[in-house]
Amino acid sequence: MTPKEHRQKVLFIDASKEFKTGRAQNELLPEHVDNIHRWYEGYQDVEGICRVVSLDEIRENDFNLNIPRYVEPVIEEESMTIDQAIANLKETLQAAYAAEDRLKALLTREGLLP
Repeated sequence: MTPKEHRQKVLFIDASKEFKTGRAQNELLPEHVDNIHRWYEGYQDVEGICRVVSLDEIRENDFNLNIPRYVEPVIEEESMTIDQAIANLKETLQAAYAAEDRLKALLTREGLLP
């Protein structure tokens, strides 16, 4: 029997990363099954993994049941401080100047520059 708080709702679970890569086929290990079962039993939103969605929202999406529409993957962006960005810019600028100096020396040696 469905608990009252689950009625008119759907739990979307993105378990697409829950497998062990194999040569000919991938394999679902017990720990993967345990994770999926835990998410199912928890019946709550877990960022990047699962989301409880109302039937109204599904209706608003023309009954589209594609998991990525409801469960957005967590995108880990590399962040840096302003000081790190400035240091990277200075380092890159120095490397560009050094490359320019080497090019000028090469062109001068080959007689292509005075």
